Amino acid sequence: MIIIAYMAWNNFETPTIFWSETGYTQAVVTKHKLVPGFARGYAEKVTYAYRVGDSLYSFRMQLNRRKGWRSIGSKMKIKYQLSNPQKHVIDAYYVSDFHQRKDLYRWSGLYQYNELIIENGVVKFDRYGERGKLLSHYVGQAWEQDDTLLITDLLMPLVSQNVRMTFIKERHLQNGMFYVDLRTGKQYKKKKTHSR
Repeated sequence: MIIIAYMAWNNFETPTIFWSETGYTQAVVTKHKLVPGFARGYAEKVTYAYRVGDSLYSFRMQLNRRKGWRSIGSKMKIKYQLSNPQKHVIDAYYVSDFHQRKDLYRWSGLYQYNELIIENGVVKFDRYGERGKLLSHYVGQAWEQDDTLLITDLLMPLVSQNVRMTFIKERHLQNGMFYVDLRTGKQYKKKKTHSR
């Protein structure tokens, strides 16, 4: 009975035991969703990613209220096994210094459209084809410098060889604020902004 109570307290997760040397890195939450919880209302299902060397690892986990809510862009400290970086535990949850903010920008063509979503430093860039079919999905990290938005792969330092996309912010009295993709010249107009 004590073992069942312990397992229920830990979301039925078994403890991770490391048999070799470990290291630490930082993870970022890239997706979150509220789901029905176990006898306590709602829980949160999060997707988080961390980088070890040139490899990016991504995992899903369900958190209960006891561990607090994690918004997109939240950081976590990860302890991982050096010989097998996929074997890991979350060592600490960092307190976010931002409120939930999500900005959506869209470029529309004849039979396709692209969406650029910026949420707490995490960028999602989606390309859609006819009838809204998702053609490609990219998750990266946003770096804003003056009126320039630079996008790198997740958890990569901002150096020129890591920049995947560059957008310039422009403002017009009639059209409002939008980003221009320097590579293609496409204008991404702001659609909506909401905070939680």
